[in-house]
Amino acid sequence: MKVSVLYVFVFSLFQFGIGQELAVSVYDSETKMPLQHVVISASDSKIIGQTNKRGVAILARSMVTDTVAIRFTHSEYNMGVLSYEHLVAHQEIYMVKKPEELDKVVLYDKKKRHSRIKFEKLKPLKSGVYGFGAVLVGDKIYIEGGDLSVYNEDIPIDQYVDLTSLDISDGGASYNTVAGMISDRLKDEINYKGYNSKMYVYDIYLNTWQTIDLDFRERAYHEMVNYKDNIYILGGKSLSYNGKKEYLDNVIEVYNRKKDTVYLDYTNPHQAVNFIVVPYKETFVCMGGEVKKDKLGIHYTNAVHLFDLINGYWYESEDMPEAENIRGVLIDGKVYTISKIKDRQRSEIRSFDLATKEWKKEGEFLDFLELPAIAVNEDIIYFFENGLMYSFDVHVKELKKYRINLELYGSRMFCYKDRLYIIGGRYTSKGAQKVSNDLYSISLNEFANTVVINTVIFFY
Repeated sequence: MKVSVLYVFVFSLFQFGIGQELAVSVYDSETKMPLQHVVISASDSKIIGQTNKRGVAILARSMVTDTVAIRFTHSEYNMGVLSYEHLVAHQEIYMVKKPEELDKVVLYDKKKRHSRIKFEKLKPLKSGVYGFGAVLVGDKIYIEGGDLSVYNEDIPIDQYVDLTSLDISDGGASYNTVAGMISDRLKDEINYKGYNSKMYVYDIYLNTWQTIDLDFRERAYHEMVNYKDNIYILGGKSLSYNGKKEYLDNVIEVYNRKKDTVYLDYTNPHQAVNFIVVPYKETFVCMGGEVKKDKLGIHYTNAVHLFDLINGYWYESEDMPEAENIRGVLIDGKVYTISKIKDRQRSEIRSFDLATKEWKKEGEFLDFLELPAIAVNEDIIYFFENGLMYSFDVHVKELKKYRINLELYGSRMFCYKDRLYIIGGRYTSKGAQKVSNDLYSISLNEFANTVVINTVIFFY
C-alpha cells in the first residue's frame, strides 16, 4: 500500500488577458494526467471554480483577491491549500491520491489501522483538575491550582449533595466545608466558587503522584514555565475573600525545586487568563489572553511581553495580529500558536519568529478548537480536544486529523520521549459538566497505526 503522505508541487501560473482572470491546472502527482472535477473554494467555503476535462479552471481575480486561502479538493485526493500569493505566482498543482482502503479487499489484515487512536490510562489524581497550570520538567509533570467551582448549570439539582468524586481536601477546604457552602448558596445559582492552591507532581517512570507540602496562591487559568531550578507560576485569576469577585492575579510565584521553597514577585505586566508563556534562551515570552469580562462581553489583549531572567526586567515586544485567547509551543526560535479566526468558527496556526519579530500564517483547521491541549515533539505539533487529535508538521506544513475516544475539553498535554500525556479537563456525563482526574498516555507510534480522517498541506 502506498504511503499516505501529501506532497503538492507548484509551478508557474498563467494569467489571461489583462489580468482579470487566473488559470490554474491540476494534475495527478504520479500519472501526471489532468484531474477533472477538482473543486476550488475560498477560505469561507464558497466555491469559486472547478477543473474541466483538461484539468484547467478559470478563476475570476475578483473572487480570490480578498481570500486568505484557496482549497483544492477531490474525493479521491488529499486536500491542497494555497495562499493567494502562491496562486498568482504559480500555475500547475499536483495532487496526491488518497491511499486505497485495503480492508475492503483484505479481510484478515493484521496490520489494519485502528479507527481511533489507542491510549493507556495511568494513575489518576485524587481530584479532578481544570483551568490549572502545568509544566514538564525532565521526567516529571508539575501541575498547580485550578478551578474547583461548581455551577448550577453544570450539575443537576439531584447531584448537588453527591460530591464524593470531587475530593478537594488537598485544595485547602474540607469536603464538609464545601458541602455546607453549596447548601447555603443554592438560591444564588452558584453553588460553590473556589480555586485550588496545591501543587502536584507526576513521576513518569514511577507512575506516581506527589503533593508538594507548601501553600501556593489560590488561582486558576494561569501558566507555568521552568528555568533552571525554578518554576514560575504567573497570570490567571484569583477570587476576593467572599468569592464573589474575580481579579487578575498580579503575583508571580517562584517555586525552587531543589530547595522546596516558594517566594513571591509582585511585578507582572502581563496579567491575563488563557494566555501562553514559552521559555526562550534567558527569557520567557508571554502572549495574548483574556483581560476583562463585563456586560459588553469578553475583552482580550494582543500584548507580547518578554521577561529577562538574568536582570529581572520586563520588556514589551511587537503586538500580536489579533487580541485573543491562544495556546502555543516553541520550536526552533518560533512560537507556533493556535487561535480562532476572526468572525469565523475555525482555528488557525500562526508562527511568531522571536528573532525577526515577524508573524506568519502556517495553516488552517476545518474545525474550531476553543482551548485545545497542545504538545510538541521535534518538528511535529499535536493538538487535542473533544475526541479529536491533530498532528501538524511545521516543515512540510501537513495537518492530519484523527479520532480518539476521549471527550475532554481544557486538558493539558505533554510529550516525553515517544509518548503523549493528557491530564485533566472537563467532560459531559448525563448532561452534566464534570471535571476529570484522569491521566492518559499515547504512544506516538499509534498515529501511524490509526486511520487519518483527512490530510491537508498548506502553502503560505
